[in-house]
Amino acid sequence: MSFDNVWSSLGDIAKLFGQPGNATTVIDAQKTELDAVKQAKAGDGQKVFWWDSQTDTPFTGGNAGGPALVMQAVGATNAFADVDGAWANVPWEKVVAADPDVIVLADASWSTAQSKIDYISNDPALKNLKAVQNKRFITVPFSQTTPGATLVDGAKSVSDQLAALPR
Repeated sequence: MSFDNVWSSLGDIAKLFGQPGNATTVIDAQKTELDAVKQAKAGDGQKVFWWDSQTDTPFTGGNAGGPALVMQAVGATNAFADVDGAWANVPWEKVVAADPDVIVLADASWSTAQSKIDYISNDPALKNLKAVQNKRFITVPFSQTTPGATLVDGAKSVSDQLAALPR
């Protein structure tokens, strides 16, 4: 998975609708935005746990897919870069062992960011994570976490929120 794959798909869709010029405009703007995100390096030195959903065993971003692309773009270290695939369930013990600096929360109607903050802040072990203690949460809409037309928006949002967090 890569941003180039996303842009190729956007180009294909635009061709189907007879609008290849519109795709070129969108893709060029996204490339410029992504270059700015990469140059900002807002995630430099930050270990990130990307939490999509589920509380029994959290569903997280692995070493491929949208979360991995965003974390690479912002210069952050993916706490679960050793997990193959775009998404995977990991035991909470591994999250505790990783002790992330930042937690990115996918916000969806079926698993809201606030419900995840409430859960992790009230769990006896998880509330001691650095990210929880320091309230270093980043929220992104679910639509900006999967490879598609808004993934660069997700990278920009994560970059901006990382830059705004106190270190």
